[in-house]
Amino acid sequence: HRLHLLLDDYVAKNYENIVDGNTNGGFAECDVLTPFEIAERESFLPVVSPDDSVNWLSVGAPLSSICPDGMEELDKMMVISEKYIMKAHLPSSKVGNGTIQVTFFEGANDTDLLRGMYHAYITRFFMSRGDIEQSESYALVQKTHVLMDEHFPHFLDDLQGGEWQLGSGVVNVECGSS
Repeated sequence: HRLHLLLDDYVAKNYENIVDGNTNGGFAECDVLTPFEIAERESFLPVVSPDDSVNWLSVGAPLSSICPDGMEELDKMMVISEKYIMKAHLPSSKVGNGTIQVTFFEGANDTDLLRGMYHAYITRFFMSRGDIEQSESYALVQKTHVLMDEHFPHFLDDLQGGEWQLGSGVVNVECGSS
């Protein structure tokens, strides 16, 4: 839940820089919320979803759900060479929410988890803002992967400078709808 709040805020504040390919600064001041700021935003009501990721993100979906067409479809997803696969289900209109499925491979470490989730949030913002030129979800995932790859070092630096504890086994992404 904390990671979702953090990523939602971070990508929203820095979306234009990410899309414009700005890797030389220019990101929002105080790029990343601190653990204290996230704690103030957290909600622990049992019946209420703590964030809106449950509406658009599924983490840990089985391969049969992500790749119902089999190996050919899986091969299309493997081009990004990460420790996860992602499928974007495009919205029915140019601007819309769509949904995203992410499954992490065995052996994925904390950095892999952060990369996959950061990638999912960038892809989501692309879909929600209508920045979709591709008619195929694989092309969108590849395009947003390039952006994630360019900007991930900046995001990681911001996390480390923002009082977040990073290290082996610290990052946790729960399975199911996030």
